[in-house]
Amino acid sequence: MRPRLVLLFLGLVASEGFAQLETNLVVNGDAESGVLPWSQLTSQAYLTDGGTLLPSVDSPGPVTRGRSFFWGYGVPRVSTVQRHDVSSLAPLIDQGLITASLEGWLGGWFSQGDSATMRALFLSSNVTVPDVWADGGTLPPEVLGVMSIGPVTPLDRANITGLLYRSLASPVPSGTQWVELRLELQLFAGGQNDGYADDLRFVLHQPPVDAGSSVVDAGSSVVDAGSSTVDAGSNAVDAGSNTVDAGPSATDAGSSTDDAGSSTDDAGPSTLDAGLSDVDAGSVVDAGSSTVEDAGSPPSQQLAVGCSCTHSPPTLVMYVLAGLLVARRQMRRKALHTHVGVRALNGEARSTPCH
Repeated sequence: MRPRLVLLFLGLVASEGFAQLETNLVVNGDAESGVLPWSQLTSQAYLTDGGTLLPSVDSPGPVTRGRSFFWGYGVPRVSTVQRHDVSSLAPLIDQGLITASLEGWLGGWFSQGDSATMRALFLSSNVTVPDVWADGGTLPPEVLGVMSIGPVTPLDRANITGLLYRSLASPVPSGTQWVELRLELQLFAGGQNDGYADDLRFVLHQPPVDAGSSVVDAGSSVVDAGSSTVDAGSNAVDAGSNTVDAGPSATDAGSSTDDAGSSTDDAGPSTLDAGLSDVDAGSVVDAGSSTVEDAGSPPSQQLAVGCSCTHSPPTLVMYVLAGLLVARRQMRRKALHTHVGVRALNGEARSTPCH
């Protein structure tokens, strides 16, 4: 492995960007901490006395709901945002390796059309985006893409007060430097805004690993889309398997004797890699997915198709470890060949590897 690639790997793992992967970037998405850092919203407790004027603990809504949800109340149109700088992930985003999932519980009151919508805007710079969904007009060119879930209509809710689950997954557009998360609650009828929202989530997902390829090989595209993790010509990775190929002998093909100690060293990366390749093929986000999942299914089932929520953050660190082991094995082979050449120059008839 080229030292430059190893250093780049370590730099990416240690960067701020990797702290933004596989974690919910919506701050206070469940209204349990009041309304901050949102604005215009009201944090309302679910009713516990069987009342029907607002969602209750028994209304349709999150299975593991907390005490509160967001409510538009006296503001006819709520449009409140959070911003996140994701520029440290640009090397991965620009190669199309980062996907995003947006999910939440949205709803309204009885047969009224008051509703909630959650959006994620992908921006090339930190610009102010007008509320074109209410005021009309066009989005500025810095908006590279928009993900939206909602609104949930009275027909969706069967005219029952409550919140229904919605989710969406999509690749993050190349050139994205910032993400704006925008929650909108809209009044359509009555004297107060009965758009409701709860358990809002926006997650950036690390590059998925194909189930049919090795972890080391899949990790190469994270560093440089045009180069392999293992140097060209190396047989250290078997592209058709999930483990590092232990097949090559530690001695040169022209040598007459193979030492058992070298073969044992070769097997090391293979043994480690068997534990690194345990990735579910279903965790890869479908880039073309725009389906809104049915609210009647548990969130765990709904996300199985549309979102890569089962990745473990240490996977990328494992890429680095596997790569370093491959590099170590190549260095041992080089040292072995040099040792054999010296023994041959000294007139010795038998070649043995150095330990």
